[in-house]
Amino acid sequence: MEILNFAVKEGGEVKARPTTLLSRIITPIHFIGMLFMPIIFLIAYAMRFALGIKNDIVGQWLREYSLPTADFTPQTILALQIAGVISSVWVWKATCDVFTFLGSQWHFIGRREKPKLITSGPYASVRHPLYTWFIAQGLCQMLMYWSWVPAIAFGVTLFSLVVKIPIE
Repeated sequence: MEILNFAVKEGGEVKARPTTLLSRIITPIHFIGMLFMPIIFLIAYAMRFALGIKNDIVGQWLREYSLPTADFTPQTILALQIAGVISSVWVWKATCDVFTFLGSQWHFIGRREKPKLITSGPYASVRHPLYTWFIAQGLCQMLMYWSWVPAIAFGVTLFSLVVKIPIE
């Protein structure tokens, strides 16, 4: 966590932390919403291979709760899923790049001893670029998995960000 060490050295310790119950539980809620599908997917496949289960439980689950296909052909859905994967990788890279601009001000939630408003890079045009990328990642997951489950997780993430942003 090199960035965390740099943030403490340059920006000081975190001084202002959330004080209300809601503000303390909202960060874990938005991370759960954001990471729900990748974690479930990885755990399910790890268990499948570790336990030698031949049945594709995850595939069945995703098909059972799949988004409506409308008039899309299977090839169109596959192309949309591939676009979701490629977009997700790009969004992940963009998310990581935001930390470069945050520098000494980086922290999950809280203010440092020496607070400084970041106005360069993505912060020049978007006040909360990390949250913007979290929302984009949720949309990518809906395409990747073509399922209602990430849509529900996306809703949880979106709701938690609506609550969290004014707290910050």
